[in-house]
Amino acid sequence: MERKPVVSEEEGQKPRLDAGTEPISKRQMKKLLKQKQWEEQRELRKEKRKEKRKRKKLERQCQLESGSDGIDRNCILRNVVHSSLRLIIDCSFDDLMVLKDIKKLHNQIHCCYAENRRASHPVQFYLTSHGGQLKKNMNENDKGWVNWKGLTFKQVSSYWIEHAQLPLSDFVKMNSRKVLAVNHVFEIILEFLETRDWQEAFFTILPRRKGAVPSHKGCESSPQDQQPRPEGWDSSS
Repeated sequence: MERKPVVSEEEGQKPRLDAGTEPISKRQMKKLLKQKQWEEQRELRKEKRKEKRKRKKLERQCQLESGSDGIDRNCILRNVVHSSLRLIIDCSFDDLMVLKDIKKLHNQIHCCYAENRRASHPVQFYLTSHGGQLKKNMNENDKGWVNWKGLTFKQVSSYWIEHAQLPLSDFVKMNSRKVLAVNHVFEIILEFLETRDWQEAFFTILPRRKGAVPSHKGCESSPQDQQPRPEGWDSSS
């Protein structure tokens, strides 16, 4: 009687290759397995995000109800660990923006402020040059719109201000532009300060419309890579 070969659990989890295809290396196999594991846990991560949103909503509701009863809201806030990280939003470019974008920016700043109040690791939050006015010709007509790409980077570089960039490319691939809203950048940093995991922070905060998927760089990162980098976390350097 012919005996069937015994296949280990580890071998059974490996992606099968069709006959005639070239064998892949252990490194590539490891990437495929991690990618497969990430995809299998997609629903679990979605449920965790949903539960987290429900928990935050319930906390806010409890705080509002307690505040309406005359109890000092400062006393019911959970213990927080204040971060020494300082985040600055530069608002000095309103003369280069249309009114619609000014309103969006103000709304995003409000979101940042609200998220910082609820964060377990709140940062020092600053606004600069807030309160300018739009030029009349830009209020009336948006023809000749200029894309001021990289203007903030040039501005801080000219003043020798230390700056940093989120390591988005190291952990995420997107089918859209990698330009994030101000409040999303703010919330990602707050999430990282709480979890110390960039990939978790990105996929918790990034909107679904961005079509974000994990990159191979993020799969290969070690725990040491997840730690904050000195002088910021600029992935392009």
